[in-house]
Amino acid sequence: MSTAGVYFIYRIPRDLYGQGAGFLAGILYAYQNYSLYLAHQVRNYVLLQLLATAALWAFIRWLREPADSRFRVLSWLSLVGVCYTHHFGLWIAIAQFSFLFTYPVRDINLKQKLSYLRDFALTYLPQAILMFSVWGSGIESWAPRPDWSHFSYMITYWLNGTYEWMYYKSHEAKEWLTLSFIALFLIATIRRYFRDGEFPCYLYMSYASLGVLVMHFILSQWRSAWLSIYTTAAAAGFLPLLVAVVYAYSGWIRWGLAAGLLFFFLCGATPYSLPDLSVDKAARALTQANPHNRYPILCYPDYLFVPIAYHAYPDILQECVENTFSPFEKIREIADKKQIWLGTEEMRLPNWLAQSDTVILILRDWESEFTQVIGQSFEISKTPIYQQPHRPIITWAYRRKNRRD
Repeated sequence: MSTAGVYFIYRIPRDLYGQGAGFLAGILYAYQNYSLYLAHQVRNYVLLQLLATAALWAFIRWLREPADSRFRVLSWLSLVGVCYTHHFGLWIAIAQFSFLFTYPVRDINLKQKLSYLRDFALTYLPQAILMFSVWGSGIESWAPRPDWSHFSYMITYWLNGTYEWMYYKSHEAKEWLTLSFIALFLIATIRRYFRDGEFPCYLYMSYASLGVLVMHFILSQWRSAWLSIYTTAAAAGFLPLLVAVVYAYSGWIRWGLAAGLLFFFLCGATPYSLPDLSVDKAARALTQANPHNRYPILCYPDYLFVPIAYHAYPDILQECVENTFSPFEKIREIADKKQIWLGTEEMRLPNWLAQSDTVILILRDWESEFTQVIGQSFEISKTPIYQQPHRPIITWAYRRKNRRD
């Protein structure tokens, strides 16, 4: 599905700005860490990305050729598909209708706009009832409310200025990169407004990417839902918009920006730094250092254990999914029996730790609340069993001789 998305990523800028723009967008998509991350997931976010790009392409074609009803139908079908794939696909619908009813679109009259809205509303109604029942339940998300650093991180991530395989790395946001893009975008918008007959299409791409990201950011201040993967709908339109920004300039500025983007994306791509692609090396180092599970293991944060367990402890994963609707809680229970502790925010260390003089730690960072807690009783070795960029740290910890819990 992710591969199929290349077609729409290519077609959107190609139809507007020529074949060179299409190739540039396709190459950037192939090396974008965010797209690579989605491509290796067996989840509905890949379908969401595909349908969001299809909806973007079809809607832009309808704006350019209002008399061709095929693009109206394709836009409607892909929009319904986006909204049925994930609740946050509704952002694309909001972007479309807010654009239709606020911008004077040429050759699409009010009757046609209302007809399009009616068709979507009737087909989306069952899902809308389900969505509002979920949002009206009062269940609060565990995701923290974002600030500017989180917003900047997403732009940085989409521009390949960083990678992700943890949930939160907002401290890696590159402010200069985010602000440079925003400045180039604003100047490009002014240039296209005065010089470009395709300005409505450019403006809609802004609605469907940055506009959606801003709306999601505002929503998350009230009811937090800020995870990078939840912004997939906004990410779908980002690369076409990025190429449109580049092509708003002319001459050596355009080619300089294009060359800089290609260089930046190629150098920043880290397709093999994701845990589900290369964490097997970390798991192999763990099993070699701990034959027959001789030493207890403390893992913090707890989610680091799942990809490692896939390679090192497949029996735990196999057992945890049998006859349970709470597999992660089952993992915790089974792992504890094998003296593997999966850390929680409460930092409740296991009782069996009092009998252990040597343990193995699986860490995200050397410095954390957990290492401070465990460092009160154990000396953490700075010579790790395994450490590579962007992957879990595996190291030893030895009980301090003058202390014993």
